Amino acid sequence: MSMKKLKFIRSQLPSSTKLKTELDEKDRPDIVITWFKEGDNFYKIFNVLQNTIKSNGAIWGVISKKQVAKKKGVNLFWGDMIKTALKTNLVDNKVLSFSEEDYGTRFVIRSSKRQLNSKFG
Repeated sequence: MSMKKLKFIRSQLPSSTKLKTELDEKDRPDIVITWFKEGDNFYKIFNVLQNTIKSNGAIWGVISKKQVAKKKGVNLFWGDMIKTALKTNLVDNKVLSFSEEDYGTRFVIRSSKRQLNSKFG
């Protein structure tokens, strides 16, 4: 993640929030924000993260807005991200603009699958 994005995220959070740029095996975060880049394996990333977050946690998948991606020549599509996430235990439930260039989709563990993650929090 770029320093610019990191500073932006930090500016939006309460000062008491613990912010990490990398996860350790023992981490069980409430929220993970991941900026996808071209070539990322959505399925692999979602599969790992769904088993990392707390059962009532969330994953924000962030990508460039369509016009920005097109300008940069990036082939990363929101529909592909959604289709892939839905092949896991995740479901999308919110979309928002992270910046003028990026937008994100929030994914949570399907309620029917949350019990599987409940032993972790």
